This record gives sequence, structure tokens and C-alpha cells, in this order.
Amino acid sequence: MNYTDYRLSLDIFKTASQDTLPVKQGDTAYRLCINITANGFPYLITEGCYAVFTAKKPDGNFINNKCEIENNTIYYHLTSQTTAAIGMVECEIVLYDDNDEQLATPHFNIFVDKKAYNGEVIKSSSEVNMLEDLIEKSEAQVVEAEKLIKELENTDFNYILTEADKEEIADIIKADFVDVSEVGK
Repeated sequence: MNYTDYRLSLDIFKTASQDTLPVKQGDTAYRLCINITANGFPYLITEGCYAVFTAKKPDGNFINNKCEIENNTIYYHLTSQTTAAIGMVECEIVLYDDNDEQLATPHFNIFVDKKAYNGEVIKSSSEVNMLEDLIEKSEAQVVEAEKLIKELENTDFNYILTEADKEEIADIIKADFVDVSEVGK
């Protein structure tokens, strides 16, 4: 099935909710194509930024999912959880850079209408694929750091390295490590 693109432009200098997309409960064939502006001028998304679609559903559950950025446009594919709860879903996009600076867009809405007949029961819950991506990334970084430390310990130069040197090298290797083990507890 082809995605139906829903294009919207969000101006960061306007605070009111800027658009509403009507969908049916369970619809997933929509792709949001979002451009950000600043007082009507294109906002340039710099290299290294990533975007997160965040939303509060009418039943109190939330969405916190990773988006794609391509050619200064942010893309988000609606998931079954995005459209699981009937009513108004309050949404925004949050941009993050390498320095943990963030910029949130004004709100926009997705209005989820019930289907005339739906043979299945859709249960709404929170969805956080961004957290799952961070956990996978941090686990991979730990494995890589441990592998590099073992390689250093097995080199011919090992006799020159003191324990303090090894700790300093381990700290350098782990400098970019993001520990997400406590998130969600």
C-alpha cells in the first residue's frame, strides 16, 4: 500500500495549534511530511540533529517516536498506536542536536475518528521507539568498548600501560556512551 502524505508547515514563532489531520482509528498508511519555518522563512535543520514525534493521546497514553529527516523535511509514519485512541491527539516535533539543545515545534493535532465497524479491538498504550533505539545503541557501545579494552590489554605494549593509563583509555572510549539503563524505571 502507498502512504498518503500529509504535508504541514509549522512556524516556531507561532504558539497556537497549527493544523489538524483527520484519520480513522487504526489507520497507519499516513506519512507526515513536516517543514519548520521561522516567521515564514525556512528553518534550516543542521547536520547531526534528530527529530522525535511526541504526542499525548486522549486516553492519557503517549507517543515518543523517532522521525526521519531528509532534505530539511521531517517524516513520521503513523503507527497503530498513534491512531489507537479515539479523539484528539496533541502532537509536536522536538529537534535535538549533539549538544542536547532542543527545539519543539508548535502543536498540531491528529483527530482520530472511530470506524463504522471494526472487527478487532484496538487497545491503546504508550509507545516509545526512541528509547528502544537508545538502549540498543548503548548496548552496542558497551560491547565495542569492552572489546577495545580487551584488545588493549592483549597488546605487546601492555607492559608499558599502568592501571591508570588503562582507566584513562577506557574513559576516552566510553566518552560518547549514553547510559539509558535507569530510564523508565
